[in-house]
Amino acid sequence: MKAFAAFPSVVADQSAAPNYTVKRELVIEFLQSLRDRKMEAWRRLQAARAIETYQGSVLRA
Repeated sequence: MKAFAAFPSVVADQSAAPNYTVKRELVIEFLQSLRDRKMEAWRRLQAARAIETYQGSVLRA
């Protein structure tokens, strides 16, 4: 979540909200950037699951 929160597109999308915005387009862009940096598939999956857990538990969406 820390890497997702620091991702430039996520930072630009924040509108002084206390929680991080989870939008489909931002998540896809973030995961593609991890792929482009040659990050292993299992780590990208772990990142996606962490974002999904955050959305389900913290944002309750």
